[in-house]
Amino acid sequence: MDLVKFFMAILIVMLHSFAAKDGQPLLDFEISQCFTRVAVPFFFITSGFLLFRKMPLAQGKLDAGRIIHYLYHIFRLYWAWLIIYIPIFIILIIHDNKGVIHALLRLFRDLTVGGSFWQLWYLKGLIAAVIIISLFLWRRFSFQKIFIFTGFLYCIACLGTSYYGLFSYYFPEGSRGWELIHLLAKVYVTPRDGICFGALFVAIGAYCAKRPDQNNTARLIFKFMVSLVLLIGEANLTRYFHLFVSGDCYFSLIPTGYYAFTLARNMRLRDKPVYMYLRKQSMYIFCVHGWWLFFISRLFGNGKYSIYFLPDICHFTIILFLSIVCSHMLIKANDNYKTVLRYLG
Repeated sequence: MDLVKFFMAILIVMLHSFAAKDGQPLLDFEISQCFTRVAVPFFFITSGFLLFRKMPLAQGKLDAGRIIHYLYHIFRLYWAWLIIYIPIFIILIIHDNKGVIHALLRLFRDLTVGGSFWQLWYLKGLIAAVIIISLFLWRRFSFQKIFIFTGFLYCIACLGTSYYGLFSYYFPEGSRGWELIHLLAKVYVTPRDGICFGALFVAIGAYCAKRPDQNNTARLIFKFMVSLVLLIGEANLTRYFHLFVSGDCYFSLIPTGYYAFTLARNMRLRDKPVYMYLRKQSMYIFCVHGWWLFFISRLFGNGKYSIYFLPDICHFTIILFLSIVCSHMLIKANDNYKTVLRYLG
């Protein structure tokens, strides 16, 4: 599973750096809106599985201490990385076209109800998702009821992103419904969060934790490929009919993420030190790549601060390389010196 997590972290970097955007809009769409979208559901499912797998869920029992410790760890991780990104926050505030006050208000919105900063929304979303699923399990809700509730929330996420164009049909521009929806969009930025998006996949991870491994790998590969084809078809249909405002959530992501995780769980690899290293690498790459994404895209893009133009595929390569190098240095520093760097992982 650690090897797959490392690969998923690379997909996250590819998603955010738009590796094929220059001159290949269709290819970029297939990469950024289809293949790479599997990574975030995979991480949510994996987190739910690893958290709940040693708990006797079948008897309706939870390890409250383990959950609290896990939430504290993620909360500390989230704020530690926010501190790392403070220089970027300052730059964004200074160069905001609408002034410092507007920039500060937008930052406050993003850190509270919004999407935080690129990939860091995942950590905040994971906290909310784990709290929701833990409360349901504590109240001894069946997984059927949990899936019904979290599935309804996921429908809201899909309507607010990939199927946003449906609102234009039922609420024409200028109507009260249209004004309300656009007001909510300004406040909450995106419904792709821990409540509407992450809770369903953490619930799937908890559900997998109480189920035995599925040994028919060939059948799992077939199901994953079918769900991936459905994902590609759904994404292209929403693009063709001009429905999506952002392609973050698709209904076919549910089976695709589930089968991707199940395949990773089914891998039978001998324990080696390199897998532990890759597990750490995947987490650090996930968290640190936003730093390099910010500066590389500005230094080698089309902006006024650019020093030289490079295609987006070069951006992706440089960002990934710097993220891997930086992650390696953090791992080595953490292993050799127990400093404050331990709060970053």
